[in-house]
Amino acid sequence: MLDNEAESPRNVIRLYNIAYVNDPKEGKRLRAFSQGKLKNPLADFFSEQENMHEAISWQGQDFLVFVACFSLESDSLNLWRFYGRNGTGFSVVSPLAAFDTDPTHGILHGGGRLDRTKSAPPITLYKVLYDDKSAQEALDDLTAPLAEVTTLMGKVSTSSAKRIREISAAIVSELLYLYKDKDYGDEKEVRAVEARTLSDPELRQHPKTLDHFAKLFIETAPILFQQPGSSIVIGPKVDNSAAITLDIKHRLEKCGLGGCEVSQSKVSYR
Repeated sequence: MLDNEAESPRNVIRLYNIAYVNDPKEGKRLRAFSQGKLKNPLADFFSEQENMHEAISWQGQDFLVFVACFSLESDSLNLWRFYGRNGTGFSVVSPLAAFDTDPTHGILHGGGRLDRTKSAPPITLYKVLYDDKSAQEALDDLTAPLAEVTTLMGKVSTSSAKRIREISAAIVSELLYLYKDKDYGDEKEVRAVEARTLSDPELRQHPKTLDHFAKLFIETAPILFQQPGSSIVIGPKVDNSAAITLDIKHRLEKCGLGGCEVSQSKVSYR
């Protein structure tokens, strides 16, 4: 991310395809939520066999979902253990000013927003919710409008009903990635969610790895380390932290990002 050449810092954020996440229930929290004796309002729009890692059909095209996951905690013991190389990694902190927190669009808006230029608009952050109450409230809000759609589907031809179901499922899909299992609540996650077709020019891929497949991702404009309040936190188990701090600060200066702070984790961990 911080090459020694000023013209080539990789201070971007990558959004990876949803298929690579570690939660096997990703996208299924609302669909599988028990309504007791009441029917889940999403049942008429998503079959049990549908895989939420697959494409969302919209306007005759298949869109793949990509996410970038962040935490509202920048120096948490559990996050260092699980996501920070067991305390030997780094935490990149970006203020909310680097993101769009008041979106006027959805995830199915198509390409162009992540154009890798400094003029590209920022990606949107959405707060992830974990508790049963939030899931229940979301389904309660969906019950009445989706019931009207279901009634309409029963009054039109089979082909029209299929099309209505597809459009409704695509719209509702934007919510499905914002509710996760409560077991992951310690993450306090916020995330960026975008949808792209396989032909989108912004779609990129890693070379094949030991997994024997190339991971797909999209990149933002170079937005890291630039906003006031940006910082890099060195993990609590990093050796030679003083020398590494000096190295990182030097790299930031050479890349024209000297305003980014560098600090040591305050977590007690060995």
